[in-house]
Amino acid sequence: MIKKLGGNLALFDREMDNFKGVTIKLTIFRDGKKLEQSVDLYDVNNNKIAKMINFGGAVFFESDDYFSNKSGIPLKALSVASVQAGSSFSSIPTFFNKDYKNVYRLQIFEMKDLALTNLDDLVKFLPVITKQKFITVRFRNYQPYYANFGYNELIASHNDMIADITLDSVDTKPYLLKYNTISHDWDMENIKLQ
Repeated sequence: MIKKLGGNLALFDREMDNFKGVTIKLTIFRDGKKLEQSVDLYDVNNNKIAKMINFGGAVFFESDDYFSNKSGIPLKALSVASVQAGSSFSSIPTFFNKDYKNVYRLQIFEMKDLALTNLDDLVKFLPVITKQKFITVRFRNYQPYYANFGYNELIASHNDMIADITLDSVDTKPYLLKYNTISHDWDMENIKLQ
C-alpha cells in the first residue's frame, strides 16, 4: 500500500501507529535529493520505563528509547542515572552535578562477580549480593563531556570501570517500583532477601 502524506507529520505519526511490527519504506526529499529509507516499526509505549529498583541509594532501571538516545547507553541495558548523596553507591566517582543533583550515566555489568543484564537478574542475585558488606561493581561510564563547562553535551566517554562499594545497613533494603497505569503513580514493593 502506498500513501502520500506530504509534510503532515501528525498524519505520518498516526499512520505509523497503525502498522506496528512491520517494516515501512519511506521516501524523503532532502537538499533536492530523493532518499529511500526502510524503518522497522514498534510500539514505543511498550519500551517505557515501567519498573525500577532502589538499592543502596541507586535507582536501577532498563534504558528506554529516550534515555538511550540521551545517554548513549544501549536500549534495555541495566542502567543507573540517579544516586542519593551519601548512600552506598555514591562512592562511584563518575558523576556530575546538574541543578544541585548528582547525575550518573552508568550501564551495570556485574556486582560481586555476578553478571547482570536486566532488572530480573538484579532481583535474582540481590540475596547473594547483600550477604557481604563489601562488593565490587563493574560498569561502563557514559558521562558527557561539557565543552567550556556549558550544556552542549557530547557523549565522549565509554570507559569500562570498576568500583568498590561498602553496603550501608541503612540503605541496603531494596525495593521494587512498578508504574501503575491506572493511578499513574509508582507502587512500591519490598524485595525479599531470604
